Amino acid sequence: DHLFCLEDYTVTHNSTILNEILYKWIMEEPYTVGILALESTNREFSKLLASRHLKRKLAGMTQEEGEEFLLSHKEDNRELFFYPNGDPRFYYMEELDGDIERVKELILSMILTCNCKVIVIDPLQDLFAGFDTKEEEEFLSWLKMIIKRYNLIIVCVNHIRKQDSKANPDKMYSESEIHGSSTIIKASFLTILLNRNKYLDKDDPQSNVTTVVISKNRNTGLTGPCPFLYYDRNTH
Repeated sequence: DHLFCLEDYTVTHNSTILNEILYKWIMEEPYTVGILALESTNREFSKLLASRHLKRKLAGMTQEEGEEFLLSHKEDNRELFFYPNGDPRFYYMEELDGDIERVKELILSMILTCNCKVIVIDPLQDLFAGFDTKEEEEFLSWLKMIIKRYNLIIVCVNHIRKQDSKANPDKMYSESEIHGSSTIIKASFLTILLNRNKYLDKDDPQSNVTTVVISKNRNTGLTGPCPFLYYDRNTH
């Protein structure tokens, strides 16, 4: 049983790193993934994932170039979204309004109808907009209940309260600066913190380096810094 939190420091690479994790799960792991998107659209997500699969950054192309490139890699791209028998590799649902009851319905639909065993909520804070602490805690309690009932892994992407990161770009934020109720961290099985100095010159190799820290690990108790991650702009 997991409630897994991916925390966002001063980061613009958060979605890229999450998509890299999703790509591995979608292509290599046996459990079906369901993504509940509260921020990005299906078109945006598809373009990012296709860029990863085809190893070319589609966002760097004109619309005409992108369409021509995708057309020339039609079968390779189909492999990303469908198994050879035609079944979908994953499910992606948008809920940009963030209605809580609608969100619960979508999550249960992914579990019961689509047989998803991994549910990603991105980002949790968009769902909690306008909530008080009690309402946040009630939803998190509901998540814990369905984790136990259906034997799931739930990944929650979180934002933090950012201070003046330009004045102090090397600051490492902590769990206490996550937006919302402290129950988010208390309920978490594993918490991963990400940080990148986005104010470096784009030609500086360090501008594409993300620092990774595991701040909570209920499984083994091992926490602390992890290997750095490097993002290659050309191959996405």
